[in-house]
Amino acid sequence: MVVIEYATARHHAAALAWLRKLDDQVVTYTDAVSFAVVEATRCQAVIGFDHDFVVAGFRLWNAPTVSA
Repeated sequence: MVVIEYATARHHAAALAWLRKLDDQVVTYTDAVSFAVVEATRCQAVIGFDHDFVVAGFRLWNAPTVSA
């Protein structure tokens, strides 16, 4: 199931906390908002294209492999 979650003011406030927490890393504000949404929704795994989510402590989703 796919659920679309829109970032709220609470997520944006939490994003600032993520930026402070990861101030020794190069993390974009967009990723920080994503971290806040993932954390708030207790998402089990994320689809990401960079290492930032792993650095933040989240698990990347791995697509199941299809054998021929």
